[in-house]
Amino acid sequence: MEKYKKIIGSLLFAVITLAMLYGTANLLRDRETTLADLYSEEKGSIDMVIVGSSHVNNGIIPNIFWEENGISATNAYSWAQPTWTAYYYIREALRVQDPDIVILDLYGMTYGNSYIMPEEIDRINYENSFNIDMNLNFLGLIHTSEKVGLDLRSYEDFLNLPRYHTRWKDLDLKMLTYDPHNDRDFLKGYGLSYQAAAQQQPDYQSDERMVPYEFCVEYLDKIVALCEKKDVDLIFTMIPYLYNEAEVKIDNWLEDYARQHEIPYLSYIGEEAQELDLDYQTDFRDNGHLNLYGAQKVTMNLSAFLKERYPDYRKEDNPCAALLDEDYLKYQRVLQANKIMAESDLGQYLDQVLADSGYTLYLINDGSALTDQLAQALERAGIGQEDCTRLCARLNASSSTFGQTSMEAELFDRAGSVQFTFGDNVQILLNDYPAISIDSNFKAVLYDAILGRPLETIAYDESSGTLSHKEFSTDIIGLFQ
Repeated sequence: MEKYKKIIGSLLFAVITLAMLYGTANLLRDRETTLADLYSEEKGSIDMVIVGSSHVNNGIIPNIFWEENGISATNAYSWAQPTWTAYYYIREALRVQDPDIVILDLYGMTYGNSYIMPEEIDRINYENSFNIDMNLNFLGLIHTSEKVGLDLRSYEDFLNLPRYHTRWKDLDLKMLTYDPHNDRDFLKGYGLSYQAAAQQQPDYQSDERMVPYEFCVEYLDKIVALCEKKDVDLIFTMIPYLYNEAEVKIDNWLEDYARQHEIPYLSYIGEEAQELDLDYQTDFRDNGHLNLYGAQKVTMNLSAFLKERYPDYRKEDNPCAALLDEDYLKYQRVLQANKIMAESDLGQYLDQVLADSGYTLYLINDGSALTDQLAQALERAGIGQEDCTRLCARLNASSSTFGQTSMEAELFDRAGSVQFTFGDNVQILLNDYPAISIDSNFKAVLYDAILGRPLETIAYDESSGTLSHKEFSTDIIGLFQ
């Protein structure tokens, strides 16, 4: 009997130790995940998952598929994602959702032949691809990455405890309640960019075939087998980037592979890119990624293909249709807001903001003469100018408050406060945190009630007529929540 007690005691000790290690590792895990939408959406609400590298993040806009096709989609991406990582991302998507369609971008198949050296791809992959839930997929991804890349690492390079062991210094209540399953992303994994950088269009042509890196082929075979087993339709694509001659030959090999396995392949490099009417002067943000204008062309082309292949999707059949409609409206709002945030004329900027009841402009004009542009914009909006030489705070389209130093306001979809400080340090405080500051007598914070967040700080230099913008980043927004 004593022997069994010792065995049971040892087992309980092992279980408790493992539970503590698991809990600590989960506590110290990466605070961000590119799979937030995949995890946070209601199971069964995602019809299609697009998997791949940052090319997916910048090149495909899932909200458009909902509006055009009635298909709920999300991007499951990680930077410099090789094909073996894509395999585990697809496994994870099939674990937490029930998609009918998987679109796989095949840039990962160019491993060893792309514009990024394979060791650099491995390094970026190690840093950014292990933010999936800690489960068998997580362990499988670690095991695979440890053995198949060219920059091989030991297991401890991938586990949360050794990777983030210094994070205990920053422990707070938010870390105790952290759950990536609650962080919905209304852009569905799309990274919007208006930035345009002119590129030279590649002119490589070849009928030759080049076999990709052996482990890329092995894990592409695994992806095909997995989707067949789970009865999921698989579609291949290659999102546009500035490819080289070797990548054209790999693209030819992939076309043969897709044909042999009866998998649709929408490649947008080489001659096939011509059907997109891509403008290499305006549609790229850099040599590897599309901007908004290029992403819209790729997404609409894919949408047209999906309409022919899957004509029976209906929005009303999705259990989260109302929420997905709201996400699409927010996507449209982001497009509108970005145009306003690129405005260089103060008068036009104020006209657009004051005309929209969804925007709130918290503005300080500290001791300087009221600018003509502001005075005229306020007059056009029907807002008086009383006591506006030190403070003007606009609350909504039809009312305003002047001369106040604090007020209650809706911040981040909850009650909050906005305060103004004067003297040596003129600041706008959101929930007691200083907003981004730009040195100027005339400054403002633009807040959008529809998106539920501050968008930017602006400042105006009256002597030069310069309007400066400083966008709120995700990290800074986190301070106010």
